[in-house]
Amino acid sequence: MRRTRRGRRPTVWLEQDSDFGPATLRGVRWLQSCARIEVDGDVGRDTWRALRTSSC
Repeated sequence: MRRTRRGRRPTVWLEQDSDFGPATLRGVRWLQSCARIEVDGDVGRDTWRALRTSSC
């Protein structure tokens, strides 16, 4: 998911652990909140769209 941010470094540093761990879940929820979409922790269609287009 980090690579879809147009080559930008993530705002919140996430250690790569090849798992959807607690840091990733926090990052997903933060993005969802910032993008004003449902905060559910799931990376669905709206979350992917936010990853590609959001200025968060």
